[in-house]
Amino acid sequence: MKCPNSEFFKLSSQILKQGSGFTFTALGQSMYPLIKNGDVLEVEPLGREKIKSGDIVFYRDDDNAVFVHRLVKKYTRDCRQIAVIQADGALSGAFEEILVKDILGRVKAIRRNNTIIYLDSFRGKMINRVNLILSLGIKTIRPLISRLLRSLYVFTRRALLRLPDKNIFEDKLIDLCIYPGIESSDKAQLELLLKKTLDWEYIFNKTKSEGLACVLYANLKSGLLGQVPEKTAEQFKREFTVICAKNIIFIEQFKKISAAFNAAGIKLVLLKGLFLAGRVYENISIRPMSDIDILIKKDDLSAANEALNSLGYHAPLDYKDFLPENKKASMNALMYRGRNVNMPDVHLHWHLINSTWPLERWVDAVDMRRVWENTEKVNMEGVDFYCLCPEHFLIYLCMHAFTHSFDRLVLLFDILAVLQYYEDNLNWDLIISYAREFKFLRIFLIVLEFIQKRTGRSIKGYSVIKQNKKEFQQNGFEQFSGYDLRRYETCYFLYLFEHPGFLEKARFISRTVFPEKEVIAAGLMLEKRKVNWTHYLRRVLNF
Repeated sequence: MKCPNSEFFKLSSQILKQGSGFTFTALGQSMYPLIKNGDVLEVEPLGREKIKSGDIVFYRDDDNAVFVHRLVKKYTRDCRQIAVIQADGALSGAFEEILVKDILGRVKAIRRNNTIIYLDSFRGKMINRVNLILSLGIKTIRPLISRLLRSLYVFTRRALLRLPDKNIFEDKLIDLCIYPGIESSDKAQLELLLKKTLDWEYIFNKTKSEGLACVLYANLKSGLLGQVPEKTAEQFKREFTVICAKNIIFIEQFKKISAAFNAAGIKLVLLKGLFLAGRVYENISIRPMSDIDILIKKDDLSAANEALNSLGYHAPLDYKDFLPENKKASMNALMYRGRNVNMPDVHLHWHLINSTWPLERWVDAVDMRRVWENTEKVNMEGVDFYCLCPEHFLIYLCMHAFTHSFDRLVLLFDILAVLQYYEDNLNWDLIISYAREFKFLRIFLIVLEFIQKRTGRSIKGYSVIKQNKKEFQQNGFEQFSGYDLRRYETCYFLYLFEHPGFLEKARFISRTVFPEKEVIAAGLMLEKRKVNWTHYLRRVLNF
């Protein structure tokens, strides 16, 4: 994790010298999987407590660029204290030596979405010790098994523990604005909530992390923005403006990509964010996105790679590992990075299923030839391209949101928006047929049940779903209708129960823990050939 900004070094060192801590957002994958790109790190001053092997330290180099890496050990040489540093994501790489005096602070906690890992807690200390063992190359079996059991204990505890919500009114306000447009009944409830003393900092941070800040701002602009504190209203307006400017860049870049693909004779489908913002929402400022999602035919992968390379894009992984002659897998996409920061990432898909979970059962069930036959040609911002038919698009969004455990509420908002936009054009009998063909019908029913209960709104056409209730009741699936699909564990276990027989379930679990090398390589942004046993072991211990 590196930050080359010298101003950041000056400011952070001053704060730490004064005995205070600070937070910042991590950039890069060098400390993956413990620290991921976008995690918020809490850094504290060293104080009187000495740094010790295994600590994650915040330090500077000779150019005053700052890093966050793990301290492996300390020793004295020529009357100077030397610290040996290594990045978790480079177990087979060389160690780095720095002066102990260049260590400015230590990482106290790691924040990811609603999860916090305190490194001075029991769990944090265990994780640090495991990573230190891997760095030193110790192959003692007993300590590793002990730490593995600890990781399994934490996983199980997280699956069973449900913490009460402390921001009831704030979350209620967010839920009322999760639907495209505000109905009169909702507006009355909003007016009552706005009269209460609300934690607006929580509301802004929550909606921003959920991808709904611009949606809330757009809904409140319909006569309710005057009841929002001026400072918070300005924050929402600023976020709205930033997303608008960013999405304009995305659209302009998509025009170039589309032109390059058309010149190469490549048919493309625009998926998710950009299509939703420009076509479904008809307001590019509402939907934040991190990349441009494009679907192509797998036979066109080589040509698409060449076209993207010509535009200044490159993929950290070798596209040849995914060519048609290779076996089917759950990972069916490549992330392409631009040559400069102003170029949005391009997520190139060749199948509707793309997951680090072993979902080959569904990969085989989805007939991509039929999906392509049902695509529809559309025009947006003067660009001709294709989109999925409404029925396939709805199922795809539900599959995508479910596989990601609805990790952001904007995924739920996307589904509601599509239901509203295609309301009169959705063929529910066809939807049921496609969902059954994809072996996704039971989970699809559970997703719709979850959306209805989460939003308190009925889905038009759901009566057709009710006629297929027997699909929902088979194998005890009805018990999951009351579960929170925003929990990773719930979604994983539903996929697990969809596998027939004990051996298939056992294989699903083993393939989750020990996936294909492509999965590890994609997570670490490594070449496939560089993946070794240490990366698998670290994955297990940080599961």
